[in-house]
Amino acid sequence: MNIRRANDKDLLDLLCWFFTEADVKNWGGPLIHFPLSIKQLKIDIEWNMASSYAFLGQGGELIGFAQVFNKYGFRHLGRIVVSPLMRGKKIGIKLMNALLESAKEDNLSFSLFVYDTNILQNVYMKDLDLKKKITLKSDKKLVVVPSW
Repeated sequence: MNIRRANDKDLLDLLCWFFTEADVKNWGGPLIHFPLSIKQLKIDIEWNMASSYAFLGQGGELIGFAQVFNKYGFRHLGRIVVSPLMRGKKIGIKLMNALLESAKEDNLSFSLFVYDTNILQNVYMKDLDLKKKITLKSDKKLVVVPSW
């Protein structure tokens, strides 16, 4: 598996991962418009301001997506999503570790906001015990902020 900067083709693939407005808003927040279009999605997710990453499978296919923002003195992880075909395989944990590892020269810690209603994300949090501000594979700290 490999991580790289996301591109327009990745966004097109991502559009197919969401079927309901509730799913979209649970992933991207209340400001994401539905139905999805690449033009509007770029505006909604601040494509030109955030660092967007694609997580690729063995065959080069998109299996995960995430963004990183500089926010409140942290590198904030946001809009993390795994392909519906790959869910349940702990890909989200691998994606988060890859994001942390990709910024190991940076002195900032990471933050993550999680909605209480985001069941899949809360499963990852439980698996990683993130509520205790643990360190993943790298020496970076991940501070989890309770949902708002």
